[in-house]
Amino acid sequence: MLLNEANVENATWSRPDEPESRTPCGCFIEATSSSELSALLAERSTTKWSKPPKSVRTILVNMANGPVALTEFALSDYVGERDGSETPVGRILIWKSASDVVQELNHNTWINIIYGIIGFLIIELALFLGIRLVLGQLKQTVDERTQEIQVLNRQLEEIAHQDMLTGVSSRHYFMMRFQQELNRNQRSKQPMTLLMMDVDYFKRVNDTWGHQVGDQVLSDLGHLMVENSRNYDVVGRYGGEEFCLLLPGVDAVTGLQMAEKLRERVERQIIIPGSDGIHVTISIGVALYAKGQSAEELINAADQALYKAKRGGRNRCLLAETATPNLC
Repeated sequence: MLLNEANVENATWSRPDEPESRTPCGCFIEATSSSELSALLAERSTTKWSKPPKSVRTILVNMANGPVALTEFALSDYVGERDGSETPVGRILIWKSASDVVQELNHNTWINIIYGIIGFLIIELALFLGIRLVLGQLKQTVDERTQEIQVLNRQLEEIAHQDMLTGVSSRHYFMMRFQQELNRNQRSKQPMTLLMMDVDYFKRVNDTWGHQVGDQVLSDLGHLMVENSRNYDVVGRYGGEEFCLLLPGVDAVTGLQMAEKLRERVERQIIIPGSDGIHVTISIGVALYAKGQSAEELINAADQALYKAKRGGRNRCLLAETATPNLC
């Protein structure tokens, strides 16, 4: 700790007479904790002394045993601290070997680097866990939405493949399944029979009891056909009051028998609503698939048999001429 000479001159105590107490900066040594202060001040005298700063200032001083980092700041009394205008009463000097300072800086630097790496790893781990959590939640949301979309797609597929009024396959889906069965038949060589049926006097039903009653008749007929068919049969609404029933593995005789059973069930079970017990009847044309026939040719054969049955009095089943089995 150094005191300004002017402050010492004005003090009530006597002026120090020891020559070593006087320093080149015009200060007296008030107190020191090291014998190196005199040598340090001697080396410091080569540099112009300036007013000590209120904030800390560090300079490098070259000494015989190596450079020294010298830190100094102003020493103020109470008055100077109070009004901020008084000249500092002295200065505080703190010095340390520059090599120690560099070593300490290196040590602190490595500590900071280690802390920085640890902090970086902690941040990265937190980000990883956070991203993983978010991705997990996102995956769960995507899975839920995917399941919902799959359910909707199945519902849309059912709507697209099903005739909403009657519950049987739509014409488009029936024809697609028909072609699949034709392709399978070419490999399996099994018989296949097509039934084409039409509601008798359906226009009279609509005209007499209204289209809502007509729709109810078609709906009842469609559900009855589905209930009385095998799970691998193909039931479809071909158009208006016309329905088709494709019977894989069934020959002409068996197909005609199944058609007759279906006709009897319709006549027995379906009654026109509001008609005082009038039963619905259908006419059915039966055609056996012949090798090389297309879907359109087989449908045309069954359709021709259907119209012959209707012209022959309705409420009957008729086998297509080209499919008449040889019973001899």
